[in-house]
Amino acid sequence: MPIHVTGSGRGLHPMKRTGALRSPLRTPHLAAVSRVDQGRCGPGSQADQGDSTGDGTKPQRMSLPHTCNTIAACLSPAAAPESSFFVLALTGVSKGDERRHRSVNNGTQVPTAGTGALQQSAFESEVSEISISQGEINLALRNLRAWMKDEKVPKNLATQLDSAFIRKEPYGLVLIIAPWNYPVNLTLVPLVGALAAGNCVVLKPSEISKRVEKVLAEVLPQYLDQGCFAVVLGGPEETGQLLENRFDYIFFTGSPRVGKIVMAAAAKHLTPVTLELGGKNPCYVDDDCDPQTVANRVVWFRYFNAGQTCVAPDYVLCSRETQERLLPAMQSAITRFYGDDPKSSPNLGRIVGERQFQRLQGLLGCGRVAIGGQSDESERYIVPPSFSNVGASGPLRCGHVVKRMLAGTSSGGFCGNDGFMHMTLATLPFGGVGASGMGRYHGKFSFDTFSHHRACLLRAPGMEKIYAIRYPPYSPRNLRVLLAAMETRGCSCTCTLL
Repeated sequence: MPIHVTGSGRGLHPMKRTGALRSPLRTPHLAAVSRVDQGRCGPGSQADQGDSTGDGTKPQRMSLPHTCNTIAACLSPAAAPESSFFVLALTGVSKGDERRHRSVNNGTQVPTAGTGALQQSAFESEVSEISISQGEINLALRNLRAWMKDEKVPKNLATQLDSAFIRKEPYGLVLIIAPWNYPVNLTLVPLVGALAAGNCVVLKPSEISKRVEKVLAEVLPQYLDQGCFAVVLGGPEETGQLLENRFDYIFFTGSPRVGKIVMAAAAKHLTPVTLELGGKNPCYVDDDCDPQTVANRVVWFRYFNAGQTCVAPDYVLCSRETQERLLPAMQSAITRFYGDDPKSSPNLGRIVGERQFQRLQGLLGCGRVAIGGQSDESERYIVPPSFSNVGASGPLRCGHVVKRMLAGTSSGGFCGNDGFMHMTLATLPFGGVGASGMGRYHGKFSFDTFSHHRACLLRAPGMEKIYAIRYPPYSPRNLRVLLAAMETRGCSCTCTLL
């Protein structure tokens, strides 16, 4: 009997994955991952300087096209993937995350300080980096088999005798480009989703967060298969060369400016993308709010990670009267949290690099600094400033104001009476709209993002007399019967045409 395939891109090939036919990857096991640098390995290059992985062996070096082709070769047109295969992959990421955590904290594999170090407090690092990443891994391990199951869908009268379902299949070769501000979380969380969905991954950590980049390149290769995973190191030039290759999916976290470059590169190959971009995070503070409660929450969210959080509140909408009450309360909260000399506080981090520090320094002249703004270039230290009559920060209050704001605005996320705590819930999607990006991830949303949802309908080969109503010569009666049979009844799905 015929098999009809729709949306197959460049068509079918018996030995090649093409278009929408993204077959699951097949390798015997997941045990180690290769570290891959840009393939300019002549004398005097980085590859010629004796770098080694954590186990004392030299990392594998190869050109980017060769890397992508090698990984893509692991993909075969086999049957549905075994869930145990992906469980091994996620377990490997979990082990690598645990060892990365130990390495950064005890200094056995990385220096205690270095260029690009955020110098997060242990509290903030555990909350924002380690806990969330490990939680995503554990959630995927517990639910992977359920996520992978075919999803039955409602049917109309014309398809009652058929089997209709959605099959989740891996896209194939995924590129993940991670940023520097949360280099563990924003690298491992999308990696978990991509591996759980059965994809091969090329991972590009940020070159600005050098400590974490080094650990990821040394630790992850010991736990994942080099045949279906690679780490690419380098800066903007290497990233640009990486984007010249064809991928089946690209996941990027970073600035809108670079996001446009990534999207333009993906468009050349019609590659789908998820863009997690920095956007605006306005806060409205009503006149009835308690100023100290608002200030406590604003200061904590704004100063978390030295203000280097893309979803942190960045300006407040409030009346002048509320501003006059809020500013002293914020100063009081800063003193209680970080002491009279925030520079000496172990709870306030540092700006990640010199270029980022200089950019922030330039912003200090954009308005009247009401709070903060003190800086020390030698330590890349800046107290996040608050500008009066330009924008401070603040959460929303309860009641009718929150409901009105929720109903009358659009955003990637929304929090009433708090800051970005919604991103700690794996049951909520995380992503932006408009200039803040497109797509979503976290928890099952990550699995769905990296999965192609294949529409499937299986029909028995017999009963041709029943289905003959579709064939010419057409008649008004047959049209009425067919339309009635195709009518959607009691479901919101789009039903399959005969």
